[in-house]
Amino acid sequence: MARKGFVKGDSRINKSGRPPGSLNKIGADLRSDIIEFLTENFDTIKDDFASLKSPRDRIKLFIDLLQYGLPRLQAIELTDDIDRLNDNQVDELYSRIIKFFNNEHETRDNKSSTKGQGA
Repeated sequence: MARKGFVKGDSRINKSGRPPGSLNKIGADLRSDIIEFLTENFDTIKDDFASLKSPRDRIKLFIDLLQYGLPRLQAIELTDDIDRLNDNQVDELYSRIIKFFNNEHETRDNKSSTKGQGA
């Protein structure tokens, strides 16, 4: 029976390992696929988002989706903090998120519409 795994002294083994901060290729590909999916289905997701009744649910969905579009600077748990907010604070946070989200989407639309025009 053939032995699987590493063999001591094998010259093909990377003895220093993967450098700190280097990207996992499969993770990067998956993240890219998820971002592409979210971009292609933006209108459907936006409608689903709007159909949520509670601002708290909208914020949680936004935060869940946000992790696929932005690099993670540090692991933090935002859902606990949201649960501590009163309704007015949740409404204010929701308004700010929507304003930011709409501005980013408009900027992205403007960039994509001017790409094909040439200067």
